[in-house]
Amino acid sequence: MGFRAGCLQYSFVDPSGEVLDLNKSPLQKCMLQQLSFGKPANAYAEAITSFYNRFPTDSDVPNAWLILAFSDSENKTPEQIDVAWREGHRHP
Repeated sequence: MGFRAGCLQYSFVDPSGEVLDLNKSPLQKCMLQQLSFGKPANAYAEAITSFYNRFPTDSDVPNAWLILAFSDSENKTPEQIDVAWREGHRHP
């Protein structure tokens, strides 16, 4: 709900004026960036646990970073996450 509220506030203050094409709407562009989580919560918990077990040297990877990486929107593999973290904590 917070993400949606932020997008709405942004759309009210965006100086681009009236937009007739939905694809160019600031609100639409913002909303399309929202993360999605379509699996049961335990599927993400298992993926995170599996990641830490498989890559014990990555124990310093924050849970929030893994949640982002395993989201349906990002859908990263454990290997991709490991490489991203080792290469300077880039966005997964």
